[in-house]
Amino acid sequence: MTFFRFDEGVTVPDHNHGAQWGYLVTGEMTLEIEGRTELYQAGDVYYIPAGKKHRTSFSQTSHVIDMGDDPHRYPLRGWRSGARKGPERARSGPASVQRPAHAGPSTTSQRSSVPR
Repeated sequence: MTFFRFDEGVTVPDHNHGAQWGYLVTGEMTLEIEGRTELYQAGDVYYIPAGKKHRTSFSQTSHVIDMGDDPHRYPLRGWRSGARKGPERARSGPASVQRPAHAGPSTTSQRSSVPR
């Protein structure tokens, strides 16, 4: 399970991988799967079948809870060896995220707390 915060105007270009599903906590996103486009708003759930080419964009700052069948898709970064409190919060989003020129602070991948 991965928590994401995407700034307004962020796009994730075409890609594919194992099955993916999630919940849009806040905001709004457009998800295109194999040429079919759907608008998702806060409270909506989505499912992307394994191997299907897809892309997404965010028209508002959005928080997403994302899950998938590939346990190695988002490797845990910042893990403190031997720590009992769990992982440190990672501060960067997926490598393929494209940020708009007007965007403020970087897109954040939050792995240790609920999006705010």
